[in-house]
Amino acid sequence: MSLYKDAHYRSIIKALSWRVTATIATILILFMLLLISCFYL
Repeated sequence: MSLYKDAHYRSIIKALSWRVTATIATILILFMLLLISCFYL
C-alpha cells in the first residue's frame, strides 16, 4: 500500500513540476517574441 502511495505522489509531483517547467518556458518564449516584435515595429 505504501509503495503504491509513494509512486502516486511521485507521479503527481512529476506532473506538476513538468507543468510548471512548460509554463515558464512558454512565458519566456512569448516574452522574447514580444520583445523581438517590438524592436522590429
